[in-house]
Amino acid sequence: MPTTSLDLNQIQGNSVGGFNKDFQTNLFLKFTSAAAGRAWIKEVSEEVAASSSANVLQFNNQFSALRAQGVRRPEELISAVWVNLALSFQGLTALNLKAANLAAFPQAFRDGMAQRKAELGDLGASDPSHWVAPFNNPSDGHAVLIIAADHRHALHRKVGSITGTTAFKTGVQILRDQPGRTRPDLPGHEHFGFKDGISQPGIRGVDPPDDPIGNPNQGHPGQDLLWPGAESGSRPGQPGKSGLGSERLVPRLSPVAPRCRRV
Repeated sequence: MPTTSLDLNQIQGNSVGGFNKDFQTNLFLKFTSAAAGRAWIKEVSEEVAASSSANVLQFNNQFSALRAQGVRRPEELISAVWVNLALSFQGLTALNLKAANLAAFPQAFRDGMAQRKAELGDLGASDPSHWVAPFNNPSDGHAVLIIAADHRHALHRKVGSITGTTAFKTGVQILRDQPGRTRPDLPGHEHFGFKDGISQPGIRGVDPPDDPIGNPNQGHPGQDLLWPGAESGSRPGQPGKSGLGSERLVPRLSPVAPRCRRV
């Protein structure tokens, strides 16, 4: 499979290159007006474009270089605020996209997670009827706005500037504000105490190889990593991915820490 050349300026940040910020908020949104919702998306698109994968990767490389030089807290020298916007099929429908454009999306995306609960194993206690709001009403889940920053005050300022406009107040409703931050007692670790991020696959042409001989297992852009032995970029008999769009899965899990500890 030949290496695909990626235009990282046309790919949202947090897709290729993680935001890697200490403070983050996830705003789950509903469009209450198609016209105002479209106006707000046009408005926030400048923030999203400034948070491209190219810019995020450049910043992350500079941050890592400072750490390599012995700077303990690089965020005191350089900092950034990033914005990512993901739209659901229900959101695109609420924005009055043309039927032909909506029909072009994959069936799984059109169905949504709740309708595909059997395929995903969301049964019994995990049934969508038990999901917390707003996930228990999938028709309302139109978009997820992710804002991430190195400093709490910068995050709050950016959230206020994006949600304080007339277009937002007229056409968008916040259904849930889910904050997130790194563990102050154990930075770089997830909530069970394990080192986070070390299992992320490298992308050929984007990430430098982690070994001196050049990692032959580094994946091509768009390569399907779910099927053992897959080298062609897609499952046999299935179409490969195309374009520069990215898919984002946003599940909300209820971890059972004691069980995970036993495993």
